[in-house]
Amino acid sequence: MACGEEETTTTAAPATTQAPTTSQAPTTSQAPTTSQAASTTTKPEKAIVLRVAHTHPVNAPPCIAVAEFVDKFNAEAAGKCVLELHPNQSILSIPDSFDGVRTGAVEMAAFPIAIFGSIEPVLNLPEVPFMVNNIQGDAAYNKEMLAIYDEVLTAKYNMKPLFCFTVGGLEIWTATKPVKTLEDWKGMLTQTISPVTAKVVEYLGGAGVAVDFLEAYQAMQKRVVDATLQSPSAVTTLNLQEIVKYATTLYAVPASVGLFINLDALNKLPADVRDLLLKVSNEYVTRANDYLVDAVSKDLQTVIAAGVQVTPLDPQERQRWADKLKPYSEQLLNMVDKGIADRAREIAKRVNEQYPYVPGQYPYVVK
Repeated sequence: MACGEEETTTTAAPATTQAPTTSQAPTTSQAPTTSQAASTTTKPEKAIVLRVAHTHPVNAPPCIAVAEFVDKFNAEAAGKCVLELHPNQSILSIPDSFDGVRTGAVEMAAFPIAIFGSIEPVLNLPEVPFMVNNIQGDAAYNKEMLAIYDEVLTAKYNMKPLFCFTVGGLEIWTATKPVKTLEDWKGMLTQTISPVTAKVVEYLGGAGVAVDFLEAYQAMQKRVVDATLQSPSAVTTLNLQEIVKYATTLYAVPASVGLFINLDALNKLPADVRDLLLKVSNEYVTRANDYLVDAVSKDLQTVIAAGVQVTPLDPQERQRWADKLKPYSEQLLNMVDKGIADRAREIAKRVNEQYPYVPGQYPYVVK
């Protein structure tokens, strides 16, 4: 899966996967520095090297955010330790990401958290349907939930989450007809990318089709599916605005990516390097979330400019959908320790009071 590091070479970003058209993925908004994902870093001969696997393509905002973290740490480490970013599943596939960090097959990895909810139920909590109202609330929720993930993963899975961040709620993107009511879901073939999204489609009355996240373009183009649940940034990263005609925004399913480190690898670091890694990680608890809020908003505007008809869901209709999914949402919460579930509910209650649902607000306003 991953070999030992070469000692004196430079690491360049692997080529990203192209969508099946001649067009390139649109350029996403830039991170708060000039650094790019998977920037080239020259390793001093005796530097400690930690590989950072990432599930997302190099041009995707979740990868850009982690790339900035990597560059900042490398600059401050000044040669004592070097993080190497390997995007687009180049050294670790999505299904192997969690176990790869747990076993130390790779030292660090960034991946969508809820993909592994079947392994550890606490990891479903970032994607409980209708848990939060919008991306601002999702960012606030992520910051506070980090402590819960840390408690569980360090105790049970030999890994520590360094930071986690929203990647935008999963909205509905369709190629055949708009989905504006529960009734519109009937017979809608919909890509599902996780156990949670599969259940969401089932409860709302659609027909789920399991398709890998990166294969959305082909699936939509060949009409394997009529619809998909994706964030706006995923849409622009995968060029789905070339195919989809309609979108409904409602923040039905929150979504988050986390950066994780193998606990043994962390504990083996010299104390000053370990302290620096944790210090920079703590900065990105806020910084990565702020960046994604901005990036996702800009990416939706890119989708709108491409001609996709975007409709914010009416609050009353959104409540109908939330009521339909409430039994499943409660099921996810009841799968974890009651104390943890209560803490998650309390966090969500507070952030939802601060950030109420406003149709079209993301924080952009669709006109």
